[in-house]
Amino acid sequence: MKVYLGLGANLVDPQRQMESALVQLGESLSVSSLYRTAPVGGPANQPDYLNAVMTLTWDQSPFALLAFIHRLEAAFGRERLVRFGPRTLDIDILTIPGLTITSADLRVPHPRMAERAFVLVPLAEIDPKMARAFGFDSSIPEEVVRIARFDRVAGRWSANERGSTHRGDREHELDG
Repeated sequence: MKVYLGLGANLVDPQRQMESALVQLGESLSVSSLYRTAPVGGPANQPDYLNAVMTLTWDQSPFALLAFIHRLEAAFGRERLVRFGPRTLDIDILTIPGLTITSADLRVPHPRMAERAFVLVPLAEIDPKMARAFGFDSSIPEEVVRIARFDRVAGRWSANERGSTHRGDREHELDG
């Protein structure tokens, strides 16, 4: 089954951790650019987050994927001490087309993804139709800044050609 995952981190070396997680997750179908965003909720004075969205094919149950994700997060030092607190690695199952799950451990689609520009903007980059299904209107808020594009050959995010990390990097306006 095709699975959409959201990745984020704001502690230690977020980009490196997310790139290492991509390797552990296996062959991806698509990976968005890397975006910098301010923390949403949680303790004050957290560092900004890096966020991305990816798709992959998973041949086991969604609950097996969730267990794998939790082990992977723990291997990268994730501690679940404070809700919306800083993280070395955060991976969320965003949606699995054609599947709805409501359990104590897992909710698919992710219950807050439609409210989060840091999810919808990278999702729109790799699947505009899916992003529109969750309410994305093609506008990119100022607080969501693309800092690097994914290089499939290198398997990592590379800085924009101009080395830019400024808010004006809007050449990818999403109109799907």
